[in-house]
Amino acid sequence: LTLQGLIDSTAPLVRSVNSYAATSDGQLSEGETAALGITQLLVAFNEFVLDPAGNSAPDDVPNPAAYGLVTPGDNGTFQTMDCGAPGGDDSPVPITAVAYSTQTRTATLDLNHRATLLNNSYRLLACGSGAAGVRDLSGNPLDGDGNGHAGGTFKRDFAVNFVKTISGSVRTTTGAPLPGATFLDLPGAPLVGADGSYSAAVGFGSSGAITPQAAGWSFTPATVPFTNLQNDKTQNFTAQAIGGLFSDVQLVGGKVRASV
Repeated sequence: LTLQGLIDSTAPLVRSVNSYAATSDGQLSEGETAALGITQLLVAFNEFVLDPAGNSAPDDVPNPAAYGLVTPGDNGTFQTMDCGAPGGDDSPVPITAVAYSTQTRTATLDLNHRATLLNNSYRLLACGSGAAGVRDLSGNPLDGDGNGHAGGTFKRDFAVNFVKTISGSVRTTTGAPLPGATFLDLPGAPLVGADGSYSAAVGFGSSGAITPQAAGWSFTPATVPFTNLQNDKTQNFTAQAIGGLFSDVQLVGGKVRASV
């Protein structure tokens, strides 16, 4: 057995990618759309990688510079192919801290101080070369592209479609439901049901307004704005007949009809 036979020349690989909150199968696959709030990404390697003291050495797995996360620009196409500055009109998402577990050989990336990712497309990069990159204990750079040669950049494209619910009720001053009233400014323009309730799925971080509409009726409140929606929201409305002419409501052909 020669000394050469003891030298490890096999580059490490990314074994899997997951997120927190975790996907249902424990994997954030290529091209997957995650319907959940993601604040961290977990990059697992197939072998132990270098983790010297501190988090700033070029070959230190917890060095945030060894990773990247970008969103595409107005053209909707990723132009960032390697680590470093984003390509084209891609925009970076800050990776503010990285923790490494030797037990699971996993790097956990904090995204923008653990702020929940907004609905968008994303490209994750793990660096195998450049100013900072992941290396195994023998110094072999990450084979990110899996071509059998050390030094490639790992890329994982995914999307987030995380929704929150805006719901509530619309009732008259006597407590009767106002079925058929609508919210044209909410996704899907939801109608108020026979029980007076309404519901709409709205993208996480969205801004807009909740404004009920029905011919012959005014509402209190008239409209309710929302900005950077982070949680489910309940908003109820009271309907008043304009001029006090109506005494009852009914739903005919999917539309509100008021009785004198």
